[in-house]
Amino acid sequence: MPYIDKDNNIIFELEDMEWAWTNAIDLIDVDDKSLKMCYLCKFVMKKDDYYQDSKNETGWVIDFINSSKLKKNYNSYSNIIAIHYNCFKADIKTKANMSKVIKRIKTLIWKNITEEDLKND
Repeated sequence: MPYIDKDNNIIFELEDMEWAWTNAIDLIDVDDKSLKMCYLCKFVMKKDDYYQDSKNETGWVIDFINSSKLKKNYNSYSNIIAIHYNCFKADIKTKANMSKVIKRIKTLIWKNITEEDLKND
């Protein structure tokens, strides 16, 4: 589970990465073990692209769904989700608690759109 180190940094472990990926938005036409959708920008994320350096612009990181809960519940697996690093860095979240937004997004059916899909339209 996530924890805060002596320098006040939030530390994530491998199991946290798995839970964040599990909590991310599913696409109906792809294997959810390899592709998910960023709930902020609605573009696909590849599981193998976990962000580790600035050369990986499509990489993903772990974010908190409800950052207002951090003081008392930062170490809950249900409060973490995978998002693109660039979305996280851009700080485009509209609320500290995005749980209702994510719940609404998960009620919809999402499909991965390919270049071929665009040509057929």
